[in-house]
Formats: sequence, C-alpha cells, structure tokens
Amino acid sequence: MRENFEFSSFPFLEQPTIRSAFLGGFLGQSMGSLYYAEKGASKRPGFFLKPFGETSEFAYSPETKEGFILLEIPNSYRKKSFEPSFGFRLEAFGTKQDPNGVLSAYWQDPVRARRLFISGYRGISSRLFALSSPGDPGEKGKFLRLVWEPGYYRKLEAVQLERSAADPAGSNERTAKGIFGKLGLLITDWGAVSAQIRTYRFYDRTDWIVGRGLYYGFQKRFWSWEIGQEWRENGDNLTEATARLNFPEHWKLQLSVLAAKEKNREPSFVEESLTPEETGLRLTDKPVYVFARIYHPYFALTLRHTRGLDSKGDSLSARFQFFLPLSEDSVESSVPVNRINPALP
Repeated sequence: MRENFEFSSFPFLEQPTIRSAFLGGFLGQSMGSLYYAEKGASKRPGFFLKPFGETSEFAYSPETKEGFILLEIPNSYRKKSFEPSFGFRLEAFGTKQDPNGVLSAYWQDPVRARRLFISGYRGISSRLFALSSPGDPGEKGKFLRLVWEPGYYRKLEAVQLERSAADPAGSNERTAKGIFGKLGLLITDWGAVSAQIRTYRFYDRTDWIVGRGLYYGFQKRFWSWEIGQEWRENGDNLTEATARLNFPEHWKLQLSVLAAKEKNREPSFVEESLTPEETGLRLTDKPVYVFARIYHPYFALTLRHTRGLDSKGDSLSARFQFFLPLSEDSVESSVPVNRINPALP
C-alpha cells in the first residue's frame, strides 16, 4: 500500500516521501519508466508501468524481487464526475512468497441506501491488533470483512482477523471472529434508535460470546454518526461512538471512540483506517481507544489516542501532511467532487 511504500497520504499525488527518481515517457495514455529509490532500488533500477491510464499500475524491483500492483475500476479520477454503482480496488505489494495488500469491492444503490461491501487485508499485524501485550514486529495479520446494508439503520456484518508469527513454522495462529447484526427500532427524521447483536469468538476458544447493544444514530448520504452501549453475557460492557462527516470546502472527518470497562475479559473491535482510502476493524483490549482522521485535498491529519490497562500508559500519535499546489492545473486535478460515497466502509 502507499503508506508501506512511503508514498504521500493523498491518493491523487503519486509522490514518494523517500528519495527517488523516475526516467521514462508516455505513449498515448500509457506510461513506462525506470525508477531509483533509496529503499528497494538503490543499486539496480526498478521498472514502473501504467498501461491503461489511471486504471492500473505495475512496478517491479529486480534488486529485492518485490513487485507492486494497483487495479482500480473505476479509477479515482472518474469517481470525481459520477457516483459509480460498482467499484473494485486491489493494491498489493511484496514478493511471490510473501504478498501483502488490500482488496475491496462494492455494489451500491444510493437511492435505496443499499450496499454490499467486501474487503480484505494481508500485512503486518499491528494494522489489525492493538493489544497491551504486543507481539513481534514481524508478525503477520489477515483481515476479511463482509458488510450488507439493505437500507438505513440496518446492517449485517461478518469479520475475521488472524495473527501469526513471521516464521510460518513458529507459533500457532490466533483468530478473532465476529458476526454483527443491527436493526432500527424507532426511526425519525432526526435519527433512529437501533438494537444490535454481536457474537464474538476469540483465539482458540470454541464458545461464542454474545453482546447486546442499544444505539442512537443519524444516517444520511453526507452525514453519519452513532453512539451507544453494549453489554456482553460474560459481564463485559463498552461504550462506542463513530462519525463520518462531510463539510463544505471538501473537508471530511472520520472518528471512532471506544470506552471499555477496565476489567473486561475480552477485547473489542474498533473501526479505523487501514490506508488513506480504506477503513477496517482493529482488535484492541485497551479500555480507551480514540481514532480521528481529518482530510482535505490539501491536508491530512491522523490522530490516535490509547490508554493501557489500569488507566496507565496513555499514548498519543499524530501524522500530518499537507499539499501546496503551485499552479491552477494542480488545483483542478486534485480537488474532487464534494460528496461522500456511501459504498465506502
């Protein structure tokens, strides 16, 4: 993904954040080049190809035997002019023996507020697990998520996360699974009260844990927020809040807040970005977890705050990037149509 390749957080700006150089040219809408980068192509040049305009990208480094592939239908430039009913995106990198990346596909009917979404991820486990006892930095993680929304305030979701050692012959896999269902009970123009049932199964246990929740939220094509409480049959309980808001002048906000009881026996899922464009679920046993992402075509800020067990070990991280256009052409090419695509997770 772009962040792993040290690229800018802005999907329209294909600018590495490490020292690099490209030498190539265009043939119609196709483009090919050699490239140099201080990570992966410092001794031998790599190859970069865009054979079908903005729909696909391919790169390969003979020095490290690593490749990169991007397939996007429709591409992000076409999405600026219309709201597609179907989308597919694959962004992957690595070697043949160790591929990593993100896959997502969706179908949507904006008029009836329906959508079907599937996403997957394979890479470092820290993108999926935020636990008080972190594992080896080289641990791998897998993620699969399926979401079906037949209308506002109704959702059926299934998710599975896996965590395994970097060495396949090492420790056994640790798996977290969940099946979630939500139904609006009292729906008004000002929002809805929804009931939710979630079932969990963590690691090597055979029994499923049931959690029942009550939430109040508001959903429209440009605004979505929710707050509520979940009670689990094992005595655990937690408070959650999420928001996805679209403001004038192309500003967007994504917010996820989790406040769990200190003595909860089992971890919880919290939603946050896997990449600048894709969101997913992360597993955490921390009693406080806050994720916020503020985005504008010229500005990107990601904040994350966590609190460890026994109210100790507060941690705050921030990532900030900005884009300074130098011409009117760069302004027109970077600012998208001001809308929220309900098909994105």
